[in-house]
Amino acid sequence: MNCEIFALSPLRAEAFQVKEVLRAVLHTILFSRTLGVVRPRDVDSELFDLTYATCGDPGVERRVEEKLDALIVWLQKQEQQQQQQHQQQQQQQ
Repeated sequence: MNCEIFALSPLRAEAFQVKEVLRAVLHTILFSRTLGVVRPRDVDSELFDLTYATCGDPGVERRVEEKLDALIVWLQKQEQQQQQQHQQQQQQQ
């Protein structure tokens, strides 16, 4: 196959940065993979000194936000479970 492969090193972010990092990455991927006519929209990051492009479709933006919100809720639950397990282990010692 004649395609170029890009490998990124793992992204590391603080908990409060995760949503903004993933928003920028997802919109960049979706913008570059979108087929057909798009009306690109530049977005300035709320936390970082960077600008990324979205495909300008309100439906896509809404869907990305819904999925990001769901992921954040899941990550918070995972963190709470880990904290509870850690507390239980400490109490058993």
